[in-house]
Amino acid sequence: MNKKIYNNDLTVYENQLVKESLIYLKSFIEDMGEFYPFAMVMDKKEIINAVFPNIEDEFPTTQYLINLYNETFEKEYSNKATNYVLSIICIDVFIHDNINHNDVKRNAIEMRFMGINYKKTVQLFYEVDKNNTVIFQEWN
Repeated sequence: MNKKIYNNDLTVYENQLVKESLIYLKSFIEDMGEFYPFAMVMDKKEIINAVFPNIEDEFPTTQYLINLYNETFEKEYSNKATNYVLSIICIDVFIHDNINHNDVKRNAIEMRFMGINYKKTVQLFYEVDKNNTVIFQEWN
């Protein structure tokens, strides 16, 4: 994994989920300029899969998808016999930052990790250059 992307504050499993998620997210951002909330899970054999919810609405709201992923994972992790050890929900967000006394709106991917009795949230800033290439930046 790119040293800049690897986060020493994350566990090995969390970094594995980040690495796999960024493959999809980079493509979504470069192709569409943004992305719907996106989720992946890691099972006990350390196999990572994307989660594609079965929804009837062709264009669900962002909040609907976030709630659906949260409810699905919370239900799954309440079952102690679950095969999943960790999940990640990735959300395209803007974070307001003060840079040199200027309010700046920055693109970021909010990553919400969930497991049995476990939750953690981090953000990874990114920008899209003039060639429409995603450049991942620092962690927040």
